[in-house]
Amino acid sequence: ILSLPAYLHARPGPRPPGWDDRLQVGLVWSGGPHAKHDALRSLPRFQALAPLLDIPGVAFHSLQKGQHEDECLGFGIPQPAKTFKDFDDTAAFVQHLDLVISVDTAMAHLAGALGKPVWILLPTPAEWRWYPYAETTPWYPSARLFIQAQQDGWEEVIAKVAANLRELAERKAKKDECR
Repeated sequence: ILSLPAYLHARPGPRPPGWDDRLQVGLVWSGGPHAKHDALRSLPRFQALAPLLDIPGVAFHSLQKGQHEDECLGFGIPQPAKTFKDFDDTAAFVQHLDLVISVDTAMAHLAGALGKPVWILLPTPAEWRWYPYAETTPWYPSARLFIQAQQDGWEEVIAKVAANLRELAERKAKKDECR
């Protein structure tokens, strides 16, 4: 199976001000309500991501647009997506992130097309294009798939993401210590 390389490139721009050495992670938890299977692909609410929020060494940024974007307000998560006018603005911001964690939305596809590490949270059954029994996809070599074992099994998916994110943050901290 052929693997597609990154085929989009963001306009160059400076790193957003105020960022520190923590792992910088963008979050998207909900798709657009107009999509046919949105209830299956979206998390029930932002609070489903709560197990991620206490992981040391990680700074989160909301990339969520639309009706659910304010669900993260009580969690102290910046909302840069409120300033994005289009995908060009979005790509310019995403290029500076270390990772995007997203349900199956345009953001997941944009991150993959940019070659940005992206963890895609998928329902079961996952669509055919995701090769529903694999953790990777040839569409986006930078993507890792986290698929529900059973329908509405988001807790298990989030637990796996949290464990992997904790490990990634610890590796980054150790690497930074060695510098």
